[in-house]
Amino acid sequence: CTMFYQTYLDRHQQLVVKNQNFQTIVIVSSSSPNQQQSQSSVFSTGEWSSPPQLYKTETGYIISLVSGDQEHFILVQGTSITVVSKPSLSPNMKLEWQGKFDEPASQGHTEFASMPSMQPMQPMQSMQPIQPMQPMQMGDMSMNLNDMSMQMGNMSLKMKPSRKKNFCTQCGQKVGLSDRFCASCGTKLS
Repeated sequence: CTMFYQTYLDRHQQLVVKNQNFQTIVIVSSSSPNQQQSQSSVFSTGEWSSPPQLYKTETGYIISLVSGDQEHFILVQGTSITVVSKPSLSPNMKLEWQGKFDEPASQGHTEFASMPSMQPMQPMQSMQPIQPMQPMQMGDMSMNLNDMSMQMGNMSLKMKPSRKKNFCTQCGQKVGLSDRFCASCGTKLS
C-alpha cells in the first residue's frame, strides 16, 4: 500500500503527491465548468524518509522532499511541474496537506479511491456558422464586404475577384489568366 498526500491549492486546483517504487509522482488537476485538465510528472527521488512538505511562495507552490540524505524541491506553477534548486523557504510559507491517504498497490497513479472526484466535463456546444456581414451605411457612404463594393455619393468602387488560378476548379485543366471559361469543360471561371 502506498501513501499519498492531497490538497486543494485553490477552489479549482487539486495537488496530489505520492512516493511509489522510489519515484515521486506529482499530479495537478484543474477543473472549471467548461474545462478539465490534469498534468502529472514522475521524478526519481528514492523512497521518502519523511512526509513531503508544501510551501506557498511568490512563484508558485514548492514541494520539499527528503529521501535518505538528499533534499528535492519541486515547483508547481499552474499545471507546470518542474524540479528546482533549493529555494529560500520560511516556516510562515508552509501549508498543511488536507489529506493523507492509503492507496491499494493495485491502483494506477492516476486513480485515487479515497479522493473526492472532480465534476465531469460538459460536452462542447456546436458552433453556429458565421453569418454574412451586413452592408454598412454611414451617411451617404455604404460598404458591402460580401461583394466587395463601396459607394460614396455618386462614386462607386467594386472589386473584381482575382483570376490567378491557372487550373479549372471543375476539371483541373490548365487555363489562361484571361480565360473566362474552361476550354475543356466549359465551366465559368471566377
